[in-house]
Amino acid sequence: MPINIPVKALLKRSIKAQNNIVLPLLVACPTTACRHIPHIHHIFHIPPHSAHFFKLTYLCTMQQELNNMLPANFANESRVWIYQSSRPFSDKEELQINEQLEQFYTQWLTHGAPVKGWAKLLFKQFVIVMADETGTNVSGCSTDSSVRLIKSMERQYKVNFFDRMAVTFLVKGKTEMLPFDQVQYAIDKGYLNKDTLTFNNIALTKKELLEKWLVPLSATWLADRLALPIK
Repeated sequence: MPINIPVKALLKRSIKAQNNIVLPLLVACPTTACRHIPHIHHIFHIPPHSAHFFKLTYLCTMQQELNNMLPANFANESRVWIYQSSRPFSDKEELQINEQLEQFYTQWLTHGAPVKGWAKLLFKQFVIVMADETGTNVSGCSTDSSVRLIKSMERQYKVNFFDRMAVTFLVKGKTEMLPFDQVQYAIDKGYLNKDTLTFNNIALTKKELLEKWLVPLSATWLADRLALPIK
């Protein structure tokens, strides 16, 4: 299957500039580019066992897993709210939380009309609430009801869902959280780098959740506030 021209040109520019094809793959056209991963090492002579090829395949694997977690029948423009917990939950807690979330969104109303809603705990640490407003807009009161549920969970599980200065990374398949003021130290010591997958909790739609939530550190809002090594 031939790779399409925009993706091919993008990858060529990236390789020529920095020999790094992870960032442009994810930021510019992740879904399209990931379909071409099996052919990239043939086209650009990138060894299939190289670090670059591994990063690409890992990145796309995680994106595909995320895509499989989300409801397929929701519009890309569906609104999304991301609540990051101050700690990961246990398996038992995950089951309890997902039961609570399902009970909430199956009864979610806006001005008496059902909301096409969905909510789930992802990666054991993020509560994702989604509303497809194709048919019914979510009112402010309806949004408030979801926030009340989250605050109730905070009290029940003794966690914080509203700490915006904590950053979570995906390291070896597990979430690792750091206060923002410790991220630079972790980079300087080599624990993190510009390609470390980072949860960029500014996604507002399902499409953004798929394409801009789990991205390399260098593609997040943090990049301009950190000294990232070039290599």
